[in-house]
Amino acid sequence: MVAVAAPVTAAMAQTAAPAPAGQTAGALRSFDIPAQPLSSAVGTFSRQSGLQVTLASATARGVTVQAVKGSMSAEQALTRMLQGTGVQFRMSGGTVVIGQGPAARATAVADDGSIPLDEVTVAADGAGGHAGYQGAPNWIYETPASVSFISRAAMQEVMPREASDLFDGMAGVNVASPPQNPGISVNVRGLQDQNRVTMSIDGARQNYQQSGHNSTSYAYVDPLLLREVEVEKNATVGVGAGGTHGGVVMFRTLSADDLIKPGRSWGGEIDVTTGTNEYQFYGLAAVAGRMGKVDATFAVTQKELGAYSVGTNGTLAPSVNAQYVEDQNAVFTGGTLWSGLAKFGWDITDEQRLELGLVVYDTEFTTSTSEGGYVNNNHVRNLTGTLTYTYQPDNALIDLKAQVWANQTENQQYRTARTTYGAFDVDYKLNTYGGSIVNTSNFKVPYGNLSLFYGAEGFLDDASTNSVNYDADDTLTNWWYSGTNPSGERWMVTPFGKATFTHGGWLEISAGGRY
Repeated sequence: MVAVAAPVTAAMAQTAAPAPAGQTAGALRSFDIPAQPLSSAVGTFSRQSGLQVTLASATARGVTVQAVKGSMSAEQALTRMLQGTGVQFRMSGGTVVIGQGPAARATAVADDGSIPLDEVTVAADGAGGHAGYQGAPNWIYETPASVSFISRAAMQEVMPREASDLFDGMAGVNVASPPQNPGISVNVRGLQDQNRVTMSIDGARQNYQQSGHNSTSYAYVDPLLLREVEVEKNATVGVGAGGTHGGVVMFRTLSADDLIKPGRSWGGEIDVTTGTNEYQFYGLAAVAGRMGKVDATFAVTQKELGAYSVGTNGTLAPSVNAQYVEDQNAVFTGGTLWSGLAKFGWDITDEQRLELGLVVYDTEFTTSTSEGGYVNNNHVRNLTGTLTYTYQPDNALIDLKAQVWANQTENQQYRTARTTYGAFDVDYKLNTYGGSIVNTSNFKVPYGNLSLFYGAEGFLDDASTNSVNYDADDTLTNWWYSGTNPSGERWMVTPFGKATFTHGGWLEISAGGRY
């Protein structure tokens, strides 16, 4: 899955295509443009505004724009984006010219619509909105850190059976979860479990752990609900990284902006898949609507999988031959899943937004030993709720995001009788409550720009394990389950900060820390 970004350099006039009806600079549109280098921001602005944008190459060097989020006109969005940079622009119909100083505003437009320009750079994304491998945006390649990214278009190319399939081929990342368990445990450069690598859904940490004979840390998320996955493969300063030293995996689920096209008030998506080898059914139905400053999003998915056949090609190691018999079904590799989400957004002002979200995951599956004996029937529910507030005024010192969230992951497990003891019902549950607040302040300093990113996060884990024995002789053996998964609480509060100095387009120096 490789997508191509094609930069083109020209020193001639570029003809501006007339703007279609509804794509004027004064029409209200929904913008969500993160703070980033100007060279990459113009592409995002062009897609979201529907306007054709030209940018002089010399203008883009060393310029970082402000974040813009909310419903506003294209002219308002571009003004906010360029605030404090000294860069000016000129709009004419469906065309925007961005350049240094008053020259940009003075540029004349000929009768045929052509605009005489200095040397400009035009960036064109590949099909499906991909800017790089697996849909990585341009900022990934301009960030001096090891970061990987998966877009929705890349997910559709993979057609994942489980969430773990999304990470196939990602450098330095593996998923070591057993195929019978749809939960995902991400391994980054050899580190996983016990919060060495943290995972989050829409900013809410997924801290669930269940100790046993396999992986211990699991996140339960449905790939059909996802729109982006970002993996930071190092210790980092930011939300979600508290207590970790291996990396951070961030899952973002779909929202109204993913479904509603510019200029529309509602949108939807239906995705239905069936296939061979017990890929029985996998489907999504999603709809979103916007009325004034309020939007809502709803989605539901359903999946039915059977135990797949391992095929006849290749050979199997003796240790797994009992479970994966050639040309027969791999025992207990099927399961059922229902998941869904509901989100409500309110653009309080053009600068402030409040969003409430709930993601639900409910699955039933069976795990066992390699011979298919010693069966465990599992019913896992994962509930994630978030409340997010963003404030992005026309102020270089403020780009604020605050969030509170809660997560409950529970596995109600029935363990069939073994040769030496009877059956058990075991309930593993983790309730997690947390919150975070972060802000970015940008300054003009001698010889360059200084960006300060700072904030704090905290969470409380409340874990419980309860077991019931069916055989009266097993009363004293309940500690087998609560011993490795003890009930109790843990909490963490951690402030952090990072300073980044940039000079021109070639130098970036950053330093950060966390307590």
